[in-house]
Amino acid sequence: MQITVKIVEQKTSKEGKAYQRIQDEKDIWYSVWDTNLFGTLEVGKTYEIAYEEKGNFKNINDVKAVSPSQVATPQPNGNKDLTIAREVCLKAAVEFGGYKIQAGIGITSSEVILVAKEFEKYIIS
Repeated sequence: MQITVKIVEQKTSKEGKAYQRIQDEKDIWYSVWDTNLFGTLEVGKTYEIAYEEKGNFKNINDVKAVSPSQVATPQPNGNKDLTIAREVCLKAAVEFGGYKIQAGIGITSSEVILVAKEFEKYIIS
């Protein structure tokens, strides 16, 4: 599983054992108890990790650095052509709204979205 590290905290358990708390980009917390892994996780970098769940805790037991070219990038839902069509419609709606503003007619962002959806219906049908 890939995570991008947001926060690294050094902690000590009630029993006096050192550990690290790691927060990822999704605000999920993990623990690192293996001192050999201390210092391997740096803020802002992406890693492939393995962890074991113990109760409510996610304990990281393996870490591999991920090169920037291996970082998973989220893909938009649906097909690419539909995404492009929606972007074109939104751009046109924003331009339309700009002309209304220049003419002294107010328009809200919600109205711009409605116009974009109307343009989308026309393009898609």
